[in-house]
Amino acid sequence: MALADYSTKRIQWATQETISDWISSDANSAGWLDLGTDGDLMCGAATRGATLIWSNKDLWTITWIGGEFVFRADRVGDNCGIIAANAKVVIDSSSYWMGHAGFFVFDGYARPLPCEVQDYVFGSFNRTYAHLVWALSNHTFGEVTWYYPSASATYCDRYVTFSYRESHWTTGTMSRSAGIPSASGGIVPLMFDHTGALFTHETGTGRNSEGTPSLESGPLEIEGGDNLVQIQSILPDDKTVGDVKITLYGTPNPDTAETTYGPYTLTARTTLRAKARQFRVKLTEAVASAWRVGTIRFGVVKSSRR
Repeated sequence: MALADYSTKRIQWATQETISDWISSDANSAGWLDLGTDGDLMCGAATRGATLIWSNKDLWTITWIGGEFVFRADRVGDNCGIIAANAKVVIDSSSYWMGHAGFFVFDGYARPLPCEVQDYVFGSFNRTYAHLVWALSNHTFGEVTWYYPSASATYCDRYVTFSYRESHWTTGTMSRSAGIPSASGGIVPLMFDHTGALFTHETGTGRNSEGTPSLESGPLEIEGGDNLVQIQSILPDDKTVGDVKITLYGTPNPDTAETTYGPYTLTARTTLRAKARQFRVKLTEAVASAWRVGTIRFGVVKSSRR
C-alpha cells in the first residue's frame, strides 16, 4: 500500500502478491481510495487487523474486506494529526504518536495521552524543524521516546519519554537524529547524533559524556498550595542509602525565584529546615553503579498561609 504521487489524500495498492502492478483492472485487485480528510496524508503503519494512516489532521484505519472493494477506510480519530512522518511507534495492537500540541494513543480508540510535561515540550519547540521529530520504542523497559528540536535548535536535541507500563513521563537533553530499537539476540539500541556519531544504548550505568544520571519531579504541594509547608527531615529508602544525592528547590509562589536546599547525600536520616509553598525534588547519582530510588519519606509539617 502506498501514497499516490498525485494526491495528498489518496492511498493506492498493487495487485495481490505483486509490488509492480498498480493499474486497476477487472483482472486484478489493484486499486485506490481517496480519504475524506481535511488534512494531508503523512504516514502509515501496520497493526493487528488493520493499517493505520495518519494525516496532519486525523487518523484512519484501512481494513481488508475482500471482494470488489478490497479495502475499507474509516476515520477513527479527529483533531489528532501527527506532527511528522516518523513521530509514531506501534507496539502490539497499540500506537503512540506526537501531535501538533500533545500526544495520542490508539488502542482501538484514538484518544489524547495525558502528559504532565506537555507544556515543557511544546513551550520550547522549533516548529520550523518539526519534520525532524522521530520516535523509538524500548520494549525492554516499556517506553516510547520522542526526539525533537527545542526552540533554538535546528536538529533533535531533546527527548521526552513515556513509560506505557508505569504511566509516567521523563524529559532530557540529548542529540539523537536516527536509530533502531533493541532486538532479540542481545542487540542493544543503536542511535546516531546530528554529527553522524554512532552510540550504543543501555550498555552501562549511564555515567559518561552525556552527563550524570538524575531524576527530577514537577512541583509538589499540599492542599492545593493553600499553606506553606516545612520539611524537617528526609529518610531514605534502605536500598538507596549512599547511592544518590537529593536536592530540593522551594518557592513561596510559582512566579518567584526558587531557593536551593542541598544537595544532601542520602546515607542516613537527614535533618534540614526548608520552607516553601511548592517544592521540586531532584535525585542525582552519587555512585556510578546500578541503583534504585525506592520510597523516600519526608518529615513535613504545615506552616502558615503567609
